[in-house]
Amino acid sequence: MLSLQFLGKVSRLAVCRLLASPTAAGVKTVSTHSDTQNKSSQTGPGDDKIFELRTYSLHPKDMGTFLKLSAAQMHKRLEHSKLIGYWTTELGGLNEVVHIWEYDGFSHRAAVRKALSEDQTWLDSYFLQVLPMWAKQDNMVLKLLPWSEVTSPKQKGVYELQSFSYTGKPQKLASGAKDYVASQLDCVGEDGVLVGAWRSIVGPLNTVYFLWQHIDMDGYFRRLGQGLAKGESHFEKGNAKILLPTAWSTLK
Repeated sequence: MLSLQFLGKVSRLAVCRLLASPTAAGVKTVSTHSDTQNKSSQTGPGDDKIFELRTYSLHPKDMGTFLKLSAAQMHKRLEHSKLIGYWTTELGGLNEVVHIWEYDGFSHRAAVRKALSEDQTWLDSYFLQVLPMWAKQDNMVLKLLPWSEVTSPKQKGVYELQSFSYTGKPQKLASGAKDYVASQLDCVGEDGVLVGAWRSIVGPLNTVYFLWQHIDMDGYFRRLGQGLAKGESHFEKGNAKILLPTAWSTLK
């Protein structure tokens, strides 16, 4: 896990985000730096694959115990379905964990949830123990945007989960999101990776999520405030969280 010293200067997040523009003039293509990542999940027309984004807020006194117990017992949960990544929120939230799970569809998710509810070992060794530690739970269901796929960076790094409300025409959401990604590539730099881009289908609708991995956080936020051309935007109410992968996260 990366040290807090590594993240010491990223408190400029709010200021730099105000300087960023969702679109950049003259940028039309999206590069995902394929030489630095491995391709994973991918969807196509008619694909039922869904992704569940979960956010848990914990009582401050229980955070350490929760992480220790999760590190020891999470392998039992991984026997049931595919984990994309599991993180603690370093900036943009306190005493919080964020995780993304992949399912073949809603029926697959229902089958997994049923199996978990009947797995007495999982219930006794983990679920019933952490249940009192949660102060709040949120979840939503996402679909990959048509041009996106889930990729696994080869290097360890820090993750950023961005979310935006989309106010334009629904049929232009995917292309608008692609333009936004293109506008970010110069800021992300060669060591940055777009892990995935999704839209919400359950939860707050017309919301787009981008998951990035960064190696040089200071360089990223410095570049974010330089040279981005202003353009028309249909993204509003943006939010960003800086995430650190847990010991059991598949994305490091």
